[in-house]
Amino acid sequence: MIRCPASHIKSTASHGFPLPAYNVGVSKIQNAVFHVSVIHDLQVNKWVEICDTLPVATEADTWDGLIERFWAIAPEITEANQPGIDVATMHLRFEYEDCAVDHCLAL
Repeated sequence: MIRCPASHIKSTASHGFPLPAYNVGVSKIQNAVFHVSVIHDLQVNKWVEICDTLPVATEADTWDGLIERFWAIAPEITEANQPGIDVATMHLRFEYEDCAVDHCLAL
C-alpha cells in the first residue's frame, strides 16, 4: 500500500497532476495484541510458534531465537495482512503450551 505524507497532498508530481491522498484521515489501530501459541517439539528439539491471526508460523532452536525470529518477520507480515494495524505499537503475547503426555513419551 502506498502511503503519502499529508504534507505532500497538495503538491504535484513533475507531470503536474496532484499526488493521490492514500491513507489520509485513516487512523490505524494502536496497541493491538496478537496471541502467539508456542510449543517445544521434543521429537525434533525445536521451538515452534503459530499466530493464525497474522498469519505467521516459524521455528527456532532456542526460545530466545524464536522470539527474535518472530519479531523479525511479524511487522512485515502484519502490514501485508492486517493493514489497519499500527505495527510500531503492536504487542505479541507468547503463550507456551506444554503437555504431560509429551514428557512421558520423552522418558
